[in-house]
Amino acid sequence: MEHDKRMPARYWIYVWGLLAVFFAFSYVAYMTEGSVSVFLVSMMVAALITLWLAAVHWIFFSDSLLYKIVAVILGGVFFVVVVILIQLVYEGLVLKKKTAGHIQK
Repeated sequence: MEHDKRMPARYWIYVWGLLAVFFAFSYVAYMTEGSVSVFLVSMMVAALITLWLAAVHWIFFSDSLLYKIVAVILGGVFFVVVVILIQLVYEGLVLKKKTAGHIQK
């Protein structure tokens, strides 16, 4: 008796759609000025992160152990780089605000 415990392929489009919506409304690291540009930036980020998750998922659920290892490495490295970039951008913004406040005094 063989059981495939994976979700049927026809339901994955709903999962990726929900992920895109989640990422669109949870992305707060970089906000541009103006509501239209904020919306466009968050949609781009949501699409890119969702596509990245789909690619890692597809690689991980392949039949090769090597592909599973590559997917885990890609997944981990991506998030480490994203966290570092967010921290650098945040530190740059804080530094700009502090130097601007120091110069104005």
